[in-house]
Amino acid sequence: TVDQFPAGQGARAAATILHELEQPAGSVPDREELPYELVVRGSTARISA
Repeated sequence: TVDQFPAGQGARAAATILHELEQPAGSVPDREELPYELVVRGSTARISA
C-alpha cells in the first residue's frame, strides 16, 4: 500500500505516525524492522507498507 499526500497533509500524517511510535521502550521493533517507511521528497510524503 502506498499513500501519497500533499506536503502539509503528509507532514501531519508523519507526525501522527511518529507519535504512535512513541511507545515504552521495547514495545516496538527497531526502526529498521518497522513494516513501513515514510519517505519525504520535495512536496510529497509517501508512506509505504
